[in-house]
Amino acid sequence: MKKLVLIIITTLCLILIVACGAFDREVNLEKNGKKYSTEQGVSFYYPNDFEINLDSKDTSTVEFSKENNMLYFTVLNDESDNVLEDKDELYTGELEQGGASSIEVSRPVLDSGLSVYQYIYTYTDTGIKAMEIVYFGDDNTYIYGYCAAKDDYDANEKDMQVYLQSFSKSTGK
Repeated sequence: MKKLVLIIITTLCLILIVACGAFDREVNLEKNGKKYSTEQGVSFYYPNDFEINLDSKDTSTVEFSKENNMLYFTVLNDESDNVLEDKDELYTGELEQGGASSIEVSRPVLDSGLSVYQYIYTYTDTGIKAMEIVYFGDDNTYIYGYCAAKDDYDANEKDMQVYLQSFSKSTGK
């Protein structure tokens, strides 16, 4: 009898665990997103319901927005003689000078195989929180990021991370 009760309890726990997992939303990039590609061999996905805002003054930046959420892609031309290994620290310093705090840096390897840096930081004066995927090339720095007010950021962080990690860059000559 004790074994039967134990088996029933174990089965119920397993059913509960599986049912809780069903509530997790999974982002299907092909179904829920649109692919964006550039002439420099960069491509990534952004959500279907975001609008593209092209700034005619700054052709190196593209913004995708919906309500208080914004994805952005920008290319920074780097004419300095800095070596690739130092660019991470220099970029972190630039973020700090711009007012960013609580900067977290990691090195995810994307599905595309590209080795990038991921920065998560907050602007305490405005309450804006951001997450960026940054690829440092020899001549350019490619930034694909997401920013929003803290509450919106927290609600959408997991989904936006999937979009950011769709970033790919052909590295062939």
